Amino acid sequence: MYGSQRYISIWTNRAVSGNETNLAIGRLLEEFKGNRWFIDQYWPENSRRVLMMLSDAQSRLSPESSKVLDIGCGNGYVSSLFAMHGFKVTATDSWAIQERDAMFKEQGIEYSESNLNDPQPFKEIADESFQLVLLGEVFEHVLNHPLGLLREIHRILSRNGILILTTPNPSTLMNAVRIALDRHSLWGTRDFIGKPKFSESQIIDAGDIHYREYTVEEVVWALNEARFSVAEIKFMGMGPGMSQPRWKRGIKMLAADTLMRLRPFACTQYIVAVRQ
Repeated sequence: MYGSQRYISIWTNRAVSGNETNLAIGRLLEEFKGNRWFIDQYWPENSRRVLMMLSDAQSRLSPESSKVLDIGCGNGYVSSLFAMHGFKVTATDSWAIQERDAMFKEQGIEYSESNLNDPQPFKEIADESFQLVLLGEVFEHVLNHPLGLLREIHRILSRNGILILTTPNPSTLMNAVRIALDRHSLWGTRDFIGKPKFSESQIIDAGDIHYREYTVEEVVWALNEARFSVAEIKFMGMGPGMSQPRWKRGIKMLAADTLMRLRPFACTQYIVAVRQ
């Protein structure tokens, strides 16, 4: 397989092990072998987070009897990885990708289009349809009604269903330094300033803008308001992309299991919540 062993040995989360996951990662990287950005940059940066989501899902649910909704599925790599592990996956996003749709068809992944800024983005989905919802690096992109989105997720989750939510952590020492130096601390700030937010009275679903990044306390408050119980909170950093200097990659790898688990040094907050 295309470079699979190199990436498996470096990037596989220690919480996820075994031949099944290694083979699935190899198949995933083979699927995206023509996308150098994904192979060299995006997967190394995000694999730790995604594999932790998979590990937590496997430890809490039986894949064969669990339906998963992957919200904001992007190019479909998370949906694909979960499907390879036996989960029945439905994916949703606001834009079509021909290659992704072909991959979904081959793997039996259902897809539906949605705009997360709609008051009821999942109105076609019946109550308590899923046992697991993945909301990975999406919450910060919602402009209209983030709490309304969480309430919709609560509605479509079965009782005791699981929500895994990851979102950027703004409460870092690095952000404090950026603000002290009068530099922007929010990803996509210039896009936010320069691009319109509405088209024909409809909010544009913009994947390149972080409309707001939330503190842990704010996310927990929103989850409680939506009638979720927070089961676990973790912090983590992004892995090093292959385009970064070797010294920087080394520091990130060394810090992944130490400093980056602490909020002031972590770029991502990771929350597991249970539907009440």
